[in-house]
Amino acid sequence: MRVKEALAAAHFEKEKTEIEEHWQKSVMVHIRSTVHRPSNADYLEVFGRFVWKWSPVACALVLLMAGAAIQLDFLPEYEIAKILMEDPIDVSLLELL
Repeated sequence: MRVKEALAAAHFEKEKTEIEEHWQKSVMVHIRSTVHRPSNADYLEVFGRFVWKWSPVACALVLLMAGAAIQLDFLPEYEIAKILMEDPIDVSLLELL
């Protein structure tokens, strides 16, 4: 209740006092320039901002890797299995590539 009374008193005194326009403008500019930084940051919210910030990069990497996979023409699984079945001792990783 005391806060409400103090605010009501300040509102009624506002009409009695003269405030310079320059001072009022500078105060409003200062208020608008301050950045709201909550002291108790929600970790899920911070993580969400991080994910959305880096999601275009992740999508670009996926597209690049898909393009590389199409360009390099990887061997299908049955081809690798066929090579391993024919001569499993002499097969090296470099031969598969």
